[in-house]
Amino acid sequence: MKRNVFFIWCKNLIRRNGSWLPAVLVSLASMAVGASAVKAMSSNADSGFEVGISYTDSDTHSSNSYDDAERKARKTERRAEKVRRDAEKKAREAERKATKARIEAERKATKARVEAERKATKARVEAERKATKARVEAERRATKARVEAERRANKARVEAERRADKARVEAERRADKARIETERRATKARIEAERNVERGWAGYGLRSVDDDRDNYGNKEEKNVRIGKFKGVNVSSAIEVVFTQGPFTGEAVVFGTPELMNALNLNTDGDVLTVSYAECNISSAGNLVVKISAPVLNSLYVSTAASFIVRGALKIKEPLNVTATSASSVNFGWVTGGELNIAASGAASVYALTLDLERVEVSATSASDVKLKGISAASVKASAKSASEVVLSGRCHHAEVKEGSEGSVKTRGLIIEDMPPRKAKEKEDEYMLRRP
Repeated sequence: MKRNVFFIWCKNLIRRNGSWLPAVLVSLASMAVGASAVKAMSSNADSGFEVGISYTDSDTHSSNSYDDAERKARKTERRAEKVRRDAEKKAREAERKATKARIEAERKATKARVEAERKATKARVEAERKATKARVEAERRATKARVEAERRANKARVEAERRADKARVEAERRADKARIETERRATKARIEAERNVERGWAGYGLRSVDDDRDNYGNKEEKNVRIGKFKGVNVSSAIEVVFTQGPFTGEAVVFGTPELMNALNLNTDGDVLTVSYAECNISSAGNLVVKISAPVLNSLYVSTAASFIVRGALKIKEPLNVTATSASSVNFGWVTGGELNIAASGAASVYALTLDLERVEVSATSASDVKLKGISAASVKASAKSASEVVLSGRCHHAEVKEGSEGSVKTRGLIIEDMPPRKAKEKEDEYMLRRP
């Protein structure tokens, strides 16, 4: 009975511990206990002693054997656990050393690559710096030489214009004396002229075809259809003659057949581009293009091109004028709101009479701007880099700025509170006259 109880206790112990080694030891101990019990029972039967006393001694011995087996099993488990922990520790240590070695190798490789890239970048930057320095120096010398040549040419032209202006002023004085005697007829003619400007008379202020033939020599004439435009972009040493009128859609071209064939008249949006299809065609001679439109609000002239406004020009929206690269712009009589002029690269802009609300001028890089007969509420002018701006007339307010050898001359500009005046009609090729 007690043996069965012992086996049940062993099974419960195995169930709790879950280890095979204690189960084997328990089984062996149970077998030993059973054998001892049988031997004790036989011995007791022969000797006459009671079985109960022998069973108690055997049970005690079995219990001690089980405890020894359990201790050995636990000791074995602890040793196995220690071996496992030691193995895991060594594995972790080996992995740590391998990771450290890999990181160090990557760090050295990255350092070497960065150093090589730094040296290569430094060498490239230095080479680019030297090349840029040489290029800038060459451009500076070329620009200096070109500006000097253009300055001398402009000086000669200004002197010639000064003499011509002096002669024209004398002629105008004599003409004014004669007009006083015929004031009624002159007033009637001026009113009629202003009415024609309001309507945008197509032929107003233009020379006849015969006159153009006389001025342009033996050049051929060609009519070219164009789209509607409000702005003009001229380049490549082409001369454009503009007249404000109600009609557009056709340009009159004077020049050689070679130049006519190379001419590009393209309307993109509201801008008419006048240029050559080939870059070097400008060396073949001069080309004159006559155009007309009711509105002009933007003008860009470059690369030795010229733009001449014949007759009166009335503007409603601000007119932005940009002249660059030795180009020229000439105005006669301009009336209306706002005129903005930007001249650079030895460009020149001239105007004889300006009856406007606001005039703003910016000149740089040896440019030349001369505005006469100003009647405006506000005048703003700036000049720098060997440029010159000459202003004459009247205005309410003036703002002048000079810098880097630029000059703004206002000796002929009277600054005072005054109402806008009508520009006096002048009889020259730039001003109003009957066709």
